[in-house]
Amino acid sequence: MLSNPNTTKDISAFVQRGTAAPITQWYCSFIVNATFASASQGVDQLRSVPFISGAGGAIDTIAFEVVTGGAVGAVGRVGIYEATSDTNLYPGALVVDSGQFDCTTTGVKSATISATLKPNTLYWFAYHLGGATSTLRLLNTTSTPNVMGFGAALGGSSRSGLTGAQAYGALPATYNAGQTFATGGLAAVFVHFS
Repeated sequence: MLSNPNTTKDISAFVQRGTAAPITQWYCSFIVNATFASASQGVDQLRSVPFISGAGGAIDTIAFEVVTGGAVGAVGRVGIYEATSDTNLYPGALVVDSGQFDCTTTGVKSATISATLKPNTLYWFAYHLGGATSTLRLLNTTSTPNVMGFGAALGGSSRSGLTGAQAYGALPATYNAGQTFATGGLAAVFVHFS
């Protein structure tokens, strides 16, 4: 995969690493300039939001939050995809799949992972639910970066992510082609840099 050779630092380059004081930090898709929302999320839909890696680095944990648990059988998983290239921003190869979580109970669902994000590279934080709907913590629509621009009419909401039908299971090794733009209502997926 290609990575942007520009090494100029922006705000996304500065992240707390490790657990060495004073606090452990979680990072999600860019900025959060308003409170998080929450909403029921349907099953059998692969959804993703963009994340620019800034300085990059090793990540050791990935997480999301279930606000209201689903019925018996509600499960979910999260993962990371790398953009196809610097000029084709569509998600390409899978970097990491968290494995399956029980989404019948509330709380933060986290998994220990081992992955290294390249500096100045576009990634996609993906999530996938199955079995029964659950209510997840969502990014505020105004919090996601405008990586994909606006539609031809130039009005309305920016495209905040991607969504499309996908039978529940392990995340695909290559992201599904033909997904549509989403303009909000996407879950917050978090990572911790080690």
